Amino acid sequence: MSSRWFLLAYDIRCRKRLQRVQRMVAGEGYGLQQSVYLVRSSRWQLRRLLKRLESELDSNEDDVRAYPVTHPAQLWCGGAMVAVTPSATPRSDDEMDSAPAPEPFYAWLGQAVAWIRGRL
Repeated sequence: MSSRWFLLAYDIRCRKRLQRVQRMVAGEGYGLQQSVYLVRSSRWQLRRLLKRLESELDSNEDDVRAYPVTHPAQLWCGGAMVAVTPSATPRSDDEMDSAPAPEPFYAWLGQAVAWIRGRL
């Protein structure tokens, strides 16, 4: 099975569900924003991930989407970017308010390009 690139984004209303989904997705891809990830997988692997995510969601409140991407270099990005890891997930509203500002986009872009080149 050939692997492809997908842009995976989610909007989760409940903090507990958000943290569970974030841990699952962070293990599968590279964080572009707090709830937007670049994932390289086969369609079968993506379906399996989406099925696992679906079991964590409230279909009345939450939203998860995956979009095929020809190649990460074709994504347009601007502004500040932040890579998210499960350990960096704020546990409370106070931690969210005091979280450091994301590093500038160009510094992040250099890291992302190096990561992608290492995967190709």
